[in-house]
Amino acid sequence: MDPILSKIEYTIVDRKTVWHEQTFIRSSHHVTLTRQAIATGKNTFHLREVLDLSYRPFSGGTGLFYLHTIQGVFTFTVVEDPSSFMDLFEQLKSGFTSF
Repeated sequence: MDPILSKIEYTIVDRKTVWHEQTFIRSSHHVTLTRQAIATGKNTFHLREVLDLSYRPFSGGTGLFYLHTIQGVFTFTVVEDPSSFMDLFEQLKSGFTSF
C-alpha cells in the first residue's frame, strides 16, 4: 500500500427527521493522495482516472473542492485551502502522460 502523501479533511452533514424534529449529524472524512490514487470515504480513483481538481472558496472560510474524474465530478465541503494537495497532484499526474 502506498503511503499517504497529502490529505484534505471534508465534512458531510446528514439530515434526519424523526417525529417532526430535524437533527443534523456532521461527520469528518479525508480525501487522500498517494503516488497511485486519490481516495475518498467511498471511492478510490487511480491517477489516470482523475482529470482535474478545482476549488471554490466561500467568504465564511469553507469552500468546495471538486474532484473531476472519468466517472463524473465529486464535490466535497472543505475548511482548509487544498492548494498544496492540488499542486502535488499536478506533479504526480505529469508522470502519467499516457492512458
